[in-house]
Amino acid sequence: MRLPKGSETDQEEAEMRRRTTEPDHGDARAAAVRTYGPGTLIFADLDIGERFHFASSPCASVCVKIRRRRYSLAGRVCYAQPGQAVVRLTVSETDSAISA
Repeated sequence: MRLPKGSETDQEEAEMRRRTTEPDHGDARAAAVRTYGPGTLIFADLDIGERFHFASSPCASVCVKIRRRRYSLAGRVCYAQPGQAVVRLTVSETDSAISA
């Protein structure tokens, strides 16, 4: 049986849907590609364990995504915004950055 609109149950269901839906990062992706070029993606697109650097500072240290909004930089845990522009590093780029 469906309760009348505006009841507590409907409000709870709507609140739960708001909390569980993933935000759309389409605008952030488009802005990253437009600003930094076609090899750029956003932090939310990286898989856990992937190495990257931020697109705004290409000479920066190598970072590793460790959780949904967290990355590791020189042994410290740092927080990132899901829409931040990043560049995924290949294995050869990672090796050269670590040895330098």
